[in-house]
Amino acid sequence: AVSQGNSNNPFPIKFIYINRLTSWWGNLTLPAALAVPGFTATPLPYNYVALTFWTYPGSAQDASGMWANLVGNMGPNGYGTTNKEIQTTLKKNFTNNNVKLMISAFGSTQTPTSAGYDPVDCAIKLAQFVIDNQMDGVDIDWEDTPSFLKADGSGENWLITITK
Repeated sequence: AVSQGNSNNPFPIKFIYINRLTSWWGNLTLPAALAVPGFTATPLPYNYVALTFWTYPGSAQDASGMWANLVGNMGPNGYGTTNKEIQTTLKKNFTNNNVKLMISAFGSTQTPTSAGYDPVDCAIKLAQFVIDNQMDGVDIDWEDTPSFLKADGSGENWLITITK
């Protein structure tokens, strides 16, 4: 959760999702498609960028898959020769422009509560993905409506547990 009292979080929140990329190959094109500040033609109108989607048990899909495998998608280049080096270089642009880079988890791609996934294990694996990929946080894009509609409160309890 974002707290307005925390000076590390830019306000007001201007949030964007990056999902499928229409153009992605190259040292300038992929960072621009991932909304890396300094690679776009105009200044970014947002301060939170969420790459879609992380799915359990730990797969990066769509835009997050590009970020998780920058060296595979860009090749060794002037930003570095490994994923970590390239991520570090590009992440500095986010940090220097006060833009938070996040991963969006699940979306309509996955219904983790209905599937019976352990929320604690999901949280641990998701947190490790954030750490491993130099991200600032997580957006839980939970669209598991059938579990939310159950009278036993299982959907709510699952969300509370993963959030904690």
